Amino acid sequence: MKQLKSILLWTIGGLFFLPLALFTIICAIIFKPETYDSWVKAGFRFLLKIMFIKVEVEGAEKLDKNQSYIFMPNHVSLFDMPVLAGYIPNIMRAVEAEENFKIPVYGMLVRKAGNIPISRKNIHSSIKTIKVAFSNLKSGTSITLFPEGHRTLTGELGEFTKLPFFMAKEANIPIVPMGLSGLFSVKSKNTWMVEPGVVKVKFGDIISLDEMESMSTVELRNFVKEKVSGLVE
Repeated sequence: MKQLKSILLWTIGGLFFLPLALFTIICAIIFKPETYDSWVKAGFRFLLKIMFIKVEVEGAEKLDKNQSYIFMPNHVSLFDMPVLAGYIPNIMRAVEAEENFKIPVYGMLVRKAGNIPISRKNIHSSIKTIKVAFSNLKSGTSITLFPEGHRTLTGELGEFTKLPFFMAKEANIPIVPMGLSGLFSVKSKNTWMVEPGVVKVKFGDIISLDEMESMSTVELRNFVKEKVSGLVE
């Protein structure tokens, strides 16, 4: 029964995602992000809704929609990106593993949307790529970085790598810690099956530039991990 339900949910989601992806690609070619961003967010929220994934949000009122931030959530599930795309109120682009850009349809979607590919095997190449991306970042556009670098296999928060925090200090953009809860039960990396449920998205207190400047890269990493841990239920 669970397998049949999952097949049905993947079918429903896939049938909606394909035209949503095509729509987003066309909009990215024709319009500026501020024109179509709200439409795409609404599309991803509807995608989650028709797959019976209910999302509850806390702390979004702390954010200025016209400010650039680096959002740092825990990395839980395949559904992380639809949730973030639908519920981060700012215009946002994500840093993703370069292999994701080779996935049919999805790869074209994230490339046209302006997401940033990085190599997990070549750190120097990743640093160069992100530096260029940050230097080209338009005012008011935010970036999402997953400090763990990969999805959890256990549901527990993993170790944070130093690279995102080195880049955050270089970019001189405030950090917003985030906690995603419930997604591991909806769809973990260990299974193809989907279990509808409630997902919680919590935005933590913004870490200011003054706070970031007062800490070393390692201290900042540890500080953000503590904040994210406190936001995850």
